[in-house]
Amino acid sequence: MWRSNIGVHLILVCLSICLVAASLWFPATVHDRSEMKSVQYGYPFRFLTQDVSRYDPPGFPWQYRVMSPWENPTKLKPLAFLGSIIIVLASLELAVIAVKRAIRILFQT
Repeated sequence: MWRSNIGVHLILVCLSICLVAASLWFPATVHDRSEMKSVQYGYPFRFLTQDVSRYDPPGFPWQYRVMSPWENPTKLKPLAFLGSIIIVLASLELAVIAVKRAIRILFQT
């Protein structure tokens, strides 16, 4: 089954990588100054951490988006990134299987 649809699986792998990377567009909420040293981004697992303590927000809670890694110390957690990709990929694969089965059942003669 895997070999017969290798193109579909490659598309799903690329899509899962894109979706996990796109999760960095979601802002992270900071509730106090101590949280600004380690603002975490990414879904479903937090795989990117930035230190934004050099900024002075007008109040709390405040939301930050991912900022320049050259201006803000940034750490990538590779295992969390890989785990996020695997979780998203598994979800997409299950969705494809469910859709294929539903189509097979609906159009069965």
